[in-house]
Amino acid sequence: MPLFVLILFFFVANLFAAAWTGSTSEPENMKKIDGKPFYVITNADELAWFAAQVNDGRTEINAILANDIDAEGGDWVSIESFNGIIDGNNQTIKNYNRLFINKLNSNGVVKNMKIELSGQGVYFVEGNISTLASSKGLVNQNYGSIIHVTNFANVYVGAAIAFENYGTISNCLNNGVVGTADAFQETSKAGIVIINHGVIENCVNNGDIYGWGGGIVSSNKNQGVIRYCKNSGDLLKSVRKRCGYNKIDGGYYDCSYFPNDLARNNEGLIINSIYKTSIVEYNEVEVYDNGVYVGVNKGLIRNSFGNTSYYLNNTEISSTAENMQRDQFAWILNTSNGTEENSGVWTRGTDGYPTFANEDSL
Repeated sequence: MPLFVLILFFFVANLFAAAWTGSTSEPENMKKIDGKPFYVITNADELAWFAAQVNDGRTEINAILANDIDAEGGDWVSIESFNGIIDGNNQTIKNYNRLFINKLNSNGVVKNMKIELSGQGVYFVEGNISTLASSKGLVNQNYGSIIHVTNFANVYVGAAIAFENYGTISNCLNNGVVGTADAFQETSKAGIVIINHGVIENCVNNGDIYGWGGGIVSSNKNQGVIRYCKNSGDLLKSVRKRCGYNKIDGGYYDCSYFPNDLARNNEGLIINSIYKTSIVEYNEVEVYDNGVYVGVNKGLIRNSFGNTSYYLNNTEISSTAENMQRDQFAWILNTSNGTEENSGVWTRGTDGYPTFANEDSL
């Protein structure tokens, strides 16, 4: 048999090799990065071994991916609590069938990673730890740092990057469709995070959004900050069939839900961001203490713009494309119309609209 035929045979055999069976094996190599030891992960067996070590108490070990990792066919065991570094090295993790990390602690870092999931893609069951077996997102609770993660999977229920954020999520990108036209529309969904108590910055949602949620977050809490973010996805109606009962005629009716560009609820700060038509649904939230009404917490939206309006100090101002494509408009956003020192955040883009002066980092 000619040599090139043998080479082609072995190449095809490896290409269509059996899927991961759920076995584990210790990585053969380690390397030091900035003085810290990293396990070099080359396949799903080694990634599963790494997860098992973390769950056995070695919560501060580190890993760097050397190849794309496909976990299809095996039964992924979620990393319960992690305080080390996982550097994706711009590789892709594919087809894990369960939540990847439950809790990323304050020193924990996940970075430089791509996500591809088959089937329903990303979904969470109420972000509930007791139902992790039914969830398939990246991180449940983030207290650390998630940096440069790109999601290509559709977001069925939940969010592409994390369910709840208390730390920092930066330079992350969602390219998956968020939600569906007719299922689970009363359940929150978002391109990046469901509930934000921390900082989300330089993040972009490109996926179309269906109903009940937001392009960046569903709920931005009173300590939450969203800055330098952008929604490019279309806002699409979803319909929940037979969601209510009409007592007058005895029939059921359908409920329609519409999403929002950046957040459904905002109790915190949204600043220097780009939306399309509807930045938030609720910017005032009633506050209760043990069931007793104590007042209204009003979120703050500043120096952000959309297709037909912009916000300075929590005031929405209607505008036109002609006005927002002038040089002066970037200056208005940078200075809150001359009332503050120039922030330098905005510049004029090639289409005339303002764009981030550091947009290459998005």
